[in-house]
Amino acid sequence: MEEHARLKARQSMAKESSFNQAVNKIKSLNMQGVYGTFAELAQVPQQYSMAIEVAAGSRLNSVIVKDDDVAAKCIQYLKKNKLGTAIFLPLNKLK
Repeated sequence: MEEHARLKARQSMAKESSFNQAVNKIKSLNMQGVYGTFAELAQVPQQYSMAIEVAAGSRLNSVIVKDDDVAAKCIQYLKKNKLGTAIFLPLNKLK
């Protein structure tokens, strides 16, 4: 049981590492229409920061982009270069 928990933790860490690598690579491209991660762009009063972290969870590292065309270009870049995955939030699709 303990071995299973360790294996799950390692898998989770590997997945996060790949995810962070993909996000960092997209940000380093300085592509027009890529604004940054939710965590970088959000401005929250101190008393609500813990609530936002808990509610958003891993989505804090989602990349905010201008529209779904920019998101598609980023996804294609990640696929082509086998850099992992990232979550994109296109502003034209958010309400």
